[in-house]
Amino acid sequence: PPQTVFAAVSRVLQPGGRLYTATDVEDLATWMREHLTAHPLFRVLSDEELEADPAAGLLTEATEEGKKVARNSGQTWRCVVERLPDEVLWQ
Repeated sequence: PPQTVFAAVSRVLQPGGRLYTATDVEDLATWMREHLTAHPLFRVLSDEELEADPAAGLLTEATEEGKKVARNSGQTWRCVVERLPDEVLWQ
């Protein structure tokens, strides 16, 4: 189940660390965003934060898959989340 996967990611990602996702499949992008948003230890970055993060730009430009999608005039959906401190669970 997705809760298990994202719980495992939250255990290995340090607070302040970021998980980057990108896909050209809109349904998958929606699914990932919904589940990552629902997890209490992840915060989705705003559009402004994405623009300021050089790594986020690479999601659609630096991979062969990203280049193929761009060549075919496709769309890529990104979702970047930041790991929150454990203390948010006790608030």
